[in-house]
Amino acid sequence: MNLKSTPLRLSILILVVLGVSCLNEWRKKASQEFNNLETGMEYFPAETSDTDGFYYVRVSSKSTLYFSSIFEKMQISGDGYAWKRIVKGVVEQSSPELLEFIEFEPEERYCFIACFNRKTMQKLAELIHEHCASEDSLSELLYRIEEGELFVKVE
Repeated sequence: MNLKSTPLRLSILILVVLGVSCLNEWRKKASQEFNNLETGMEYFPAETSDTDGFYYVRVSSKSTLYFSSIFEKMQISGDGYAWKRIVKGVVEQSSPELLEFIEFEPEERYCFIACFNRKTMQKLAELIHEHCASEDSLSELLYRIEEGELFVKVE
């Protein structure tokens, strides 16, 4: 009986080893992509666009993935609506005068922020970068902002 179950056990062991190997490769690749994302964006986690006189800043779900451990720890969804509350909190604390020159357009995967002009767009992107570019700075910001007012807990 043991001889018959040995090939099955060996097959299961091989599948487990291959699965772990694939998972490690995926994590390595994801880590490299996130490092490229961070270094490839001037205002990470914000992206800017000025097309035909339309200026906007965007924070996407890629940023949420990058900071997933922080969002999970604080039980924050990390969707576009959460990023709206984060960015709005940053602006209210640092440059409240910008609020009259921006308009939030959150979606599930993105938070778009339309800006009145290029100067506003750059100032907003700089603020987001200053307060949210690293795990430490984002964690510090989130701990300073009252969760009950700004965030919906993940169910």
